[in-house]
Amino acid sequence: MKDEFYKNQHIIFLGFAKCGTTFINYILKQTKEFLAPTNIKEIGYFLPKNFTGNLEDYLKYYKKHKKDKKTKTILVESCPPYLHAQELSAVFSNIKKSNLDCKFIVCIRHPVYRAYSRYIHGIYKLYKKLINKNFADGELTNKQFQNFVHKRNYKYSFWEAIEVKKDIYQPSYYDRVKELIEEFGRDKVLLFIMEKDIDLFDDFYERLCKFCEVDYQPYFKNKTMPLVLGGSSLPKCYYADSKDLIIESNQTLFKLSEGDLLLSQTEKSRIFKNMPRKLALEVTASANFWTEKLTKEMSLKIYQKCFEKDMMNFIKLIQDYYGGTYDLSIYQDYTFKDKSVGFSQLDYEFLKSNLEILS
Repeated sequence: MKDEFYKNQHIIFLGFAKCGTTFINYILKQTKEFLAPTNIKEIGYFLPKNFTGNLEDYLKYYKKHKKDKKTKTILVESCPPYLHAQELSAVFSNIKKSNLDCKFIVCIRHPVYRAYSRYIHGIYKLYKKLINKNFADGELTNKQFQNFVHKRNYKYSFWEAIEVKKDIYQPSYYDRVKELIEEFGRDKVLLFIMEKDIDLFDDFYERLCKFCEVDYQPYFKNKTMPLVLGGSSLPKCYYADSKDLIIESNQTLFKLSEGDLLLSQTEKSRIFKNMPRKLALEVTASANFWTEKLTKEMSLKIYQKCFEKDMMNFIKLIQDYYGGTYDLSIYQDYTFKDKSVGFSQLDYEFLKSNLEILS
C-alpha cells in the first residue's frame, strides 16, 4: 500500500438498515479519531459486484485529516448493505482479503419499528423521486408516469407489505449476527442499541473508543443528541376530478384545474396536468391503503408473526457470547415508544463549539 497512514487501521461497518447508521456516520465525521468517506456514506466496496481486490480503489474515498496526523485514525464506513447482502459469506471473504484490521458495529432496533421505517421510507423515496424528477413542462408523458409509479409496490398497508415484500422485515438478526461473530470472533463485534444508545450517546462513544483502542474524548458528555422524527413522511395525493380545486397542503395553497393531480410531500410539491382519470384515481386511491401509524395491537400481531422467534434466538445468542453486557429486554416488549432517528445539520451546530477539529 502506498500510504502508510492507512496501514493496519481499523474499519468499522455499521448495520442493519434503518437502525441509526446515518446518525452515527454523521456524528463520527465530526471527530478527529474517526474518519468517514468524504462524499459518500456507503461505499459498498466489499460487495461482490464492487470488489476489485485493489485496496487503493477503496481508500480513495477517504481523505486524511489536515490536523494532528499523529492521532490514531479509525476508518469508518456506514454500510448496511453488507449485512443485508444475499452473498454474506462472499462479503466476509472480500473483507479478509483486504488484510485490514477490521472491527464491526451492528446497529439494532426493535424489528417491528425497523420494518415500519423501511415501509414508510420506500413510499417516501418513490414519490420524492417523482416530485423531484427534472422533466421539462409537458415532457413527462402519462406512460412514463405510469411506468414510474409501478416500479415498486406502493398500494399496500404495512401488513400487506410484509406479506408481499418480505425484504421489509429481512434479514434475520440472529442468522446474520451469528455468522458475523463466528467468522470474525465476538471481540470484533460491538452492538449499538438504537433505542438506548441515542439517549446515552457519550456512554456508547466511550465504549466505542475502548473497543477501537483510541483515547476517549468527552465530546458528547452532557449533550443531548437532537432527534428529528423520521426524515421521511408519507406524501399526499389530490386530484381535481370534476371541478377546479384549491388545496391547502403543508401550509401552502395550490390551485388545481380540472384533471390536475397534485403530489405534495413535506416542503416539495408538483402538479401534473391533464392526467387520465383512471390513472389519477388509481394514484390517489393508493394513499387509502397506507398505514400512517402503528397501533399496539398491530405491532403485537406483526411481532408475533414475523419477529418473535428470531428475536428470542438473537437475544439468547448475545447472552451466550456476551453474558450480561447487553440488556436486550426492550426487544421483548412490543409496546414501548419508538424513537425515529434523523439529523439536521442546523441541530448539530453545537458540535462546532465543542470539537477541536472538523473535517
